[in-house]
Amino acid sequence: MTTFAVYTNIVFVDKPDWLDEFKERYNQIKYKDHVTLIQKRRVAEGDIDEVKAKLNIFFSQNLFKQIQVTFNSLDTDPTGVEVGDGCIMAVAKNSSIVDLQNVLRKILVKYNDYVMPRSEMYEKDFRPHITIVDNLNKERFELAKSNLKADVVIKGIITEVILGVTYDDKKKEFSYRLT
Repeated sequence: MTTFAVYTNIVFVDKPDWLDEFKERYNQIKYKDHVTLIQKRRVAEGDIDEVKAKLNIFFSQNLFKQIQVTFNSLDTDPTGVEVGDGCIMAVAKNSSIVDLQNVLRKILVKYNDYVMPRSEMYEKDFRPHITIVDNLNKERFELAKSNLKADVVIKGIITEVILGVTYDDKKKEFSYRLT
């Protein structure tokens, strides 16, 4: 099976001192911080070249510059904790990220076989965020939530958008620089 997703990098320029330790303590899986723009979708392997071509054309137009972003509110909604999928996110209100995500959704509208059906709703109700911790059961969620600090202002710069493709078990990334 071949899947793809589109996400950004994030270069932090200011973050709370406690953040890295908190993430280390509560995350069971390590991952790079990012903002997911397009959720994971299934495609025929042959369609990946077309997806790359569409993104190459779009990003070669330099319509989006590097995006400065401030994540300054927490989402501690317990949805998912019963099945070990609870998460805590830092949310940003940033129209540039929302605009970029909307354009990408239009460009990639043809590819709509979401790996997780609820992902389509995440895209439609897009709220730019970084996941601080995830895969939490109810007990770990409550423990993590009780140890959160009040100073949740995380500033960063998005400098690239990444097309992540998984061919069976092999992952490959294609980067598009924002100037």
